[in-house]
Amino acid sequence: MYPTPKEMLNRWFQGLWVNGDTTVLDELFAEDTEAVGLIPDIAMKKPEFVVLAEAVRELCTDIQVEISHAVEAGDWIAVRIQVEAVSIMHNRPFQVSGHIMARASEGKFIEMISQFDFLTLFENLGQMPENTLPVCLTGQQLVWASTALES
Repeated sequence: MYPTPKEMLNRWFQGLWVNGDTTVLDELFAEDTEAVGLIPDIAMKKPEFVVLAEAVRELCTDIQVEISHAVEAGDWIAVRIQVEAVSIMHNRPFQVSGHIMARASEGKFIEMISQFDFLTLFENLGQMPENTLPVCLTGQQLVWASTALES
């Protein structure tokens, strides 16, 4: 008997994101599985998830992922996740959320659609100013002061 899609997502969160175990991708993703929506215009396959997980784990520590809401329908699951982590640069804890829809078959994910609040993540990591979204909604632009950008 195969695990439920919710059990598979929990295994994926704990393995890849919490523990940094990239072998969980071979365990849970079919060879041709592509995840869309996480990064615009990029269909994420296993190698891209390895790079993304390593990059996130270089910026954050003490990562915990919890499914706060889940709806299952046959081989599909839709979840809202709450992520708690600590910024390595500032040693400050923070929370951020995301959503995933996934379809599984025979114990493997065959389809995944994700959205993650990267804006809040980067605000908490100090890479974006606080309140970036409301400021941008006023029509203001974010301008980086950098000599590298000067012509």
